[in-house]
Amino acid sequence: MTSDILAAMAPLPFPCYSWPLPEVRMGITLLDWTRVTHAVSLRGETCTEEEVRYAAEACRQVNRFHPKIPATIAVNWSPYQGATYTPLEWGQQVFKDLGAFCDKLRLIRQWAGDVRVSAVLFDHEKWKVKHEEPWDKELDTKYDAFYWYAELIFPDAAIYLYGRGESGQRLTGNELGDGTSTRLYWPDDGVKQQGLIEGRRRNPAHPDGPLSWWVALGWSRDHFENGQIQPVEYALSNDQVLGATIAENAPHEPVILYPSPFDPRLTDPWDHFAAFAEGAGS
Repeated sequence: MTSDILAAMAPLPFPCYSWPLPEVRMGITLLDWTRVTHAVSLRGETCTEEEVRYAAEACRQVNRFHPKIPATIAVNWSPYQGATYTPLEWGQQVFKDLGAFCDKLRLIRQWAGDVRVSAVLFDHEKWKVKHEEPWDKELDTKYDAFYWYAELIFPDAAIYLYGRGESGQRLTGNELGDGTSTRLYWPDDGVKQQGLIEGRRRNPAHPDGPLSWWVALGWSRDHFENGQIQPVEYALSNDQVLGATIAENAPHEPVILYPSPFDPRLTDPWDHFAAFAEGAGS
C-alpha cells in the first residue's frame, strides 16, 4: 500500500497535523494529503520559500471547495536543538537563536500569504527536567520565550508542546502551552485514551485546556533496525479503534502524527494510516 490510497479517502473528521513532511512538492499526492488531513506540516528550521508556497497553494486549491475544516499550515520546531549552552545561561547566542526563530516565522508568514498558519508544534528534547532550582525555572523561561514569539507572530495559531502534561521528563508542566498532549504509541494506549475522554466528559471545562493526540500508528521511534523504524506488535484494529474513538468523542481536538506516513525511515506505514482513517470514517 502506498500514498496512492489517499485518493480513495474522504477527509478526516478532525484536524490532523504531523511531524514535518520530508519533502513538499506540488502534485496530486500533496493535494490529496492536504484534502484528507486538512493540513501541511513543515519543518520550520529548514523549510524553503518554495516549500511554503507549495504548501500554501495546496491549501488554497483544497479550500476552493469549501471543506468543513479549512486546510492550513502547521510549523514544527525543535527549540534550542543545536544549543551549546545550558538553560542557566543567557549569553549572546541565546538571543541569536531566538532572533533566528522570529525571523523564520516572519518569512513563513510572508510566504504563506493568505493561507493561515493554524498550529506551531514544539518538540522540546534538548534538555531534561532536574526537579531542582534554578534549573527548572530557567528551563521554563527558555521555552516560554519561544511560546511568546510564536504567539506574537501567529496570534491565531494554537501552540502545542510534545509531551506536555505527561511524563515530566522534558517539561516541568509549568511552561506555557495550549492545552496538554497525550501519546498513543502502544497497543494498550486505547485504555489511556478512554480514561482521558471520560475525565473530560465529567469535567468539560478542564483546567488544562484542550488535548492534542500524538499518534504513532503502530510505530516506535525506539525500535531501529538497519536504519529503519520497525513496527511493534501492533494490530491494525488498534489504529481503527483510535481513529473511531477520536472521531466519536473528540472531533475538535487535533491529531498529530509522529512520524508521518511519508517518513522515509518507515517500511510500510500506509496500512496503519489507512486503518486509522477508516476507523475515523474517512
